[in-house]
Amino acid sequence: MPAVVAGVSVVTATQAQAAVATNIQVQGNSRIDAATIRNYLTIRIGQDYTQADLNASLNALLATGLFSYAEVNGNGGTVVVVVVENPVVVQIVFDGNRRITDGDLRGVIQTQVRGVLSDAVLAADVRRIQERYASDGRAAAVVTTEVQRLDGNTANLIFHINEGGRVKIATIAFEGNEAYSDRQLASVIRTSESTLLSFLSRNDVYSRDRLMVDEELLRQEYLNNGYADFQVLSTDVRYDEVEEEYTITFYLSEGPLYSFGAITVDSTIPGISAEMLQRYVHPRSGRTFNATDVERTLQDISVALAEMGQPFAQVRPRGNRNYATNTIDIAFLVDQGPRTYIERIVVVGNERTRDYVIRREFDFAEGDAYNPVLVNRVAQRLRDLGIFQSVQIAAQQGSQPDQVILVVTIVEQRTGSLSATAGYSTTDGIIGEVSITERNFLGRGQYLRIAVSGNLSNRNYSVSFTEPYFLGRRIALSLNFFASSSGSTGMRPFAMTQTGGSVGFGLPLTGNLTAQVTYRFVTETRTDPDDAGPIVVPAYFGVGTSITSAVGYSFTYNTIDNPADPQGLFVRVAQEFAGVGGTERYMRSTFDARLYQDLWHGSPLTGMVRFRAGDIRGFGQPVRVLDNFFLSGETIRGFASYGPRTTDAAAIALGGQNYWAATAELQFPLPLVPSDWGFSGAIFADVGTLWGIDPAAMAGTPYDENIALRSSVGASVLWDSPFGVLRADFAKVLTQDPDDVTQVFRFSTVSTF
Repeated sequence: MPAVVAGVSVVTATQAQAAVATNIQVQGNSRIDAATIRNYLTIRIGQDYTQADLNASLNALLATGLFSYAEVNGNGGTVVVVVVENPVVVQIVFDGNRRITDGDLRGVIQTQVRGVLSDAVLAADVRRIQERYASDGRAAAVVTTEVQRLDGNTANLIFHINEGGRVKIATIAFEGNEAYSDRQLASVIRTSESTLLSFLSRNDVYSRDRLMVDEELLRQEYLNNGYADFQVLSTDVRYDEVEEEYTITFYLSEGPLYSFGAITVDSTIPGISAEMLQRYVHPRSGRTFNATDVERTLQDISVALAEMGQPFAQVRPRGNRNYATNTIDIAFLVDQGPRTYIERIVVVGNERTRDYVIRREFDFAEGDAYNPVLVNRVAQRLRDLGIFQSVQIAAQQGSQPDQVILVVTIVEQRTGSLSATAGYSTTDGIIGEVSITERNFLGRGQYLRIAVSGNLSNRNYSVSFTEPYFLGRRIALSLNFFASSSGSTGMRPFAMTQTGGSVGFGLPLTGNLTAQVTYRFVTETRTDPDDAGPIVVPAYFGVGTSITSAVGYSFTYNTIDNPADPQGLFVRVAQEFAGVGGTERYMRSTFDARLYQDLWHGSPLTGMVRFRAGDIRGFGQPVRVLDNFFLSGETIRGFASYGPRTTDAAAIALGGQNYWAATAELQFPLPLVPSDWGFSGAIFADVGTLWGIDPAAMAGTPYDENIALRSSVGASVLWDSPFGVLRADFAKVLTQDPDDVTQVFRFSTVSTF
């Protein structure tokens, strides 16, 4: 494309000052109406014009992007405008792109078919395409353009693309860190060095925006672990054009390790005493300084004050460092803030997500009191939804001094995925699954998953749907439907089909405590594994078709925010009551508690202790064996199955009505393996037992309780893969019952919290 050329006639100052426009002539236009071009000018007929007006009119023409050439000449009362129109784009072609589709690139550029071809826009489009390739790790991509002129002032536009290779991040280094090793800090940030497995996560792509996120992650890590003076001094990025690779260095200043000193609350609001607010204070004297505890206190006190009728009250933390003892005294100051109201809430950037999905996260509405702490809490809630790439809320001056406008700016991200995975489990053999998952269904913030899985003898079909705001309230509605068919196993010597579903309601009671109520309905039919015809099933398994209709509840306390690198406490207590219709009647109770903690501050070693227990009791009828707990290597590694069995030749596993199991585990990074590969190791010790058979259910069939204590020790390799956390366990059994079936190696997936 030729460069834009413009011209303005040279007139004398006297002529320019005295000229009055009596006529405006337009020449060279074919597609754009002359009247439209005149409207672009700043000169009007009947008005004086000067040289400055000619220049302004020319600039106004060029700013439209419609012309490749323009000139404006003034000759007395006549103004002559000469233009050459930009061609209209008939077709846009991308040549050489293999890694990024035509559709993706069309969404990047501004030039469109049937639009006007502008040099300025075209140059910007080239930069956008290069930036798109850079975000995919191909910073060396070269983009050139070709314009093919056609009849009628039209043209075809071709983008020639040389994608080049992926630009690697050769090294990520840290300078100034003493409390944490480079390996530990590398596990905190999102950017990672290029490795053989980088294609799975794409975290080895250089991005300035991602580096800014990494700097914030480093700050959070240090501030939440006692380093209140921590700073990222600078981040140095160097690109080697010969090797086509980046070297990134973070320069850090850690400062000393602080603990909390005296923690006080001071209120100047009449009727609000410090004692009333003390229950909302999270920091404790003597504990390691944690910025998150301070932020949670600000939010909880602000919410409590609003509920007490003090919406304008402000909470400010005041820290006093004691450099001699490395402690920080925190005083939470509560006083009345300015009476400022929210005039309007504006949401921008949500092209797909509906407005109400964002607005329902607010605890306040337009016209309510403005409280910055509560606004920050809303911003964090929106980020926690997991459907936005970034969220920013800015307060702007409203129409009155006491009014503010909240502008919520979001950047959406892809929330849907289609996955096809295959794996191997020592329990179920080769397993495959195809699933479709959407975390923002129809832009409504809903979760939908459809999955088909199984192996040679098992088939499973499931549909899961979650509405996080049922009836406009913060109550999560979950619906699950499934159908399955499975062949015989050592624990179940017959084929079985199941169909059913469940509906549940989850209600957050506090920030970490959630209650859930569930109804479950399942029908089971047992058949012969060979001819799929009716058979006589041992009475202790139940005969014919059974129907389970049950209601249940659970309470979950969870302080773990990163399942891949857990720290904190997880406790779940649940009970289910079968007998709301159906054929089965029992009460099942379960308990699960897990604690994850670094062995010492900054330690790469994470300790975990876990205790599980369960009990099932019949109501007016025996508990059939099929409803017992069937346990194996998921509770005590080293066992394929354990617990009571029949004493006949078949030695069928009967499960048990009661069990308990305890685990102690130490997880650590694998030496000589890059941290971004996601591998870690563990050593463990398991102990527990399974017992209890309802004699009435056995109908005279002899069995052995096998109540012996089971225990094992071993080592594991874990991989935080794109398909979830996978682990391989190698176990040695220490104590067992002679009838137990042992298992040295076990490969499995790790359940989430």
